Amino acid sequence: MNEIEYRKLAVVEDSMWWFRGLRMNLDALIGRFIVKPTGRFLDAGCGTGGTLRHLNTSLGSVSLYGIDIFPQAVAFARERTSADVAVGSVNALPFPDGCFRCIVSVDVICQRGVTLSRALSEFYRCIEPGGHLILQAPAYMWLWGYHDVQCHTAQRFTSSRLKSLLSQQGFIPCFASYWNMVLLPLLAIRRKLLPKQKTESDVREYPALLDRLFGGLVSFEAMLIRNGMHLPFGSSVILVARK
Repeated sequence: MNEIEYRKLAVVEDSMWWFRGLRMNLDALIGRFIVKPTGRFLDAGCGTGGTLRHLNTSLGSVSLYGIDIFPQAVAFARERTSADVAVGSVNALPFPDGCFRCIVSVDVICQRGVTLSRALSEFYRCIEPGGHLILQAPAYMWLWGYHDVQCHTAQRFTSSRLKSLLSQQGFIPCFASYWNMVLLPLLAIRRKLLPKQKTESDVREYPALLDRLFGGLVSFEAMLIRNGMHLPFGSSVILVARK
């Protein structure tokens, strides 16, 4: 992402409805598949550190690490979290084999500059046997638009494609679901039919009423995911795989 987007992200990622939904989904999946979280967790592509901050609160017993390829993002993350954060690429993780209990990577493999096969291979290499990868990516190439331009998104994914790619690297997919399902029609109208935004993404502060409404919808979806439901469509796909 460009520096403007990182500055916006640092301001809103602790409060915006979408990020609240994301973290509820992460909590649900960690709770289901990593029963006693211990050891080292990596946020691969940590951005400005919001996910690391959340994991530090929800998983006090783990050692947290983060990398991001952009120095300005790493600087933000270091200011906002006590995790060990460094500049690095998912194409060549600067860590030894099998050193992480879990790797979390949110909307990173979709980015320009990421070589998909190398990134997934690096995730596999750095996860300990029996450890897990929690991966999120934007869904559906037909939804690609101005938001993706501003966020440097090169590709969007389907659930079946992600599961296939992970299986090719040796992972065992455990769970996959779309989310942000209820709002997908509105999102599609906003991005494909209304006048295009040229200078900013959809990451921003929303009016309080809309933020509460949208937050309630994604909270309901997170409850369904926590109970094992695979949502059939949505603007994002989230997946758990085991090494």
